[in-house]
Amino acid sequence: MTPTGQQRARRRRLADAASGIPLQPGSETLSSGVTRIRVALYTSSPLMIARFHTYAEARDWVVVAAHVDPADSESPVADRPMWPAVTGLISALLIDGVVTDDPGVSAALDHTDVFAVCLPADRHESPAAATAPVDPRAQERRHDER
Repeated sequence: MTPTGQQRARRRRLADAASGIPLQPGSETLSSGVTRIRVALYTSSPLMIARFHTYAEARDWVVVAAHVDPADSESPVADRPMWPAVTGLISALLIDGVVTDDPGVSAALDHTDVFAVCLPADRHESPAAATAPVDPRAQERRHDER
């Protein structure tokens, strides 16, 4: 995935943020002009919202909205009742990403500048494992080495 302009600017000024330059009062922008990543949380399970919030906060992301969609996760994302709320945030340029447990969300965001992080439903899996691509050949090699 190609980094967005905001992500590139954030990386260029990361040294300022790491140096302890404080946020400007009343905003999510560092005094150096770096904007914090803004995300929406989207799930069909109310129990997942707290987990997603913790995940976002650990990365210093700002949670703009949290949506629990009552629709069946097997239905197409575009047909779900809460999805228009998320697309509205995207259209208004209010979010940079979506934290979810639904793999269909990534496909729904393919033609946008918004990223998706899909966390597994298993509470015992580490967040790093959720973002790492799974290569079945690598798993087979590890199995063969035993």
